[in-house]
Amino acid sequence: MAGRRDLLFGAWWVGPLVLIVVIQSVVYDGWRHVYFIYPAFVLLAVRGLRAGVRGWQAAPRGSAGRRWGLVAGVLLAVGVAHTAARQVADHPHQHSYFGFLPGPVAGQLFERDYWGISALQGLTWVLAHDQRATVAISDTLYSKDFLGNNAQLLPPADRARLRLVPHHQAEYFIGMYRWHPAPYEASYGTAIHEIRVAGLPILTVFRR
Repeated sequence: MAGRRDLLFGAWWVGPLVLIVVIQSVVYDGWRHVYFIYPAFVLLAVRGLRAGVRGWQAAPRGSAGRRWGLVAGVLLAVGVAHTAARQVADHPHQHSYFGFLPGPVAGQLFERDYWGISALQGLTWVLAHDQRATVAISDTLYSKDFLGNNAQLLPPADRARLRLVPHHQAEYFIGMYRWHPAPYEASYGTAIHEIRVAGLPILTVFRR
């Protein structure tokens, strides 16, 4: 029974991935339509952990199996502790989690703030440091949805001051790094504010 359950979980997890490769399916942005395989991965991981603990308990004291089991347990605990510590240290931007990779490598492999959640902090910072009645901020270069959606979360008074305009009309430009992994060129303006996670910028405010 347990073996058939594991086979089912394995098919649930690996089957869709194999099918995508075989029939060359289009995998959309973020492959969010494949998220349904994640529960199977978690179930397999829990089953494996449970089997490992039982095997360690059944192994004779002082045996190689016990020692290797202890090593595996320590490594697993260190990995969980590292992830938890990073999540706390990176708050409130813990969604931009780059694992143990150094900044330059993570900057090339990850799209940083994938959903543009930090845009709210960028807009708030600009409006707090520019007291004019209206403030023009660029909403072009792929950031329109990010800025527009996040602007809806601003207090009504701040939202009324905000103007999202084409890039050439903007006084400020909020640089996202989802589609722009490299540093922004000088033509975007002068960097006046930056949000960093693990030393890697996820949002930069430029004055044009």
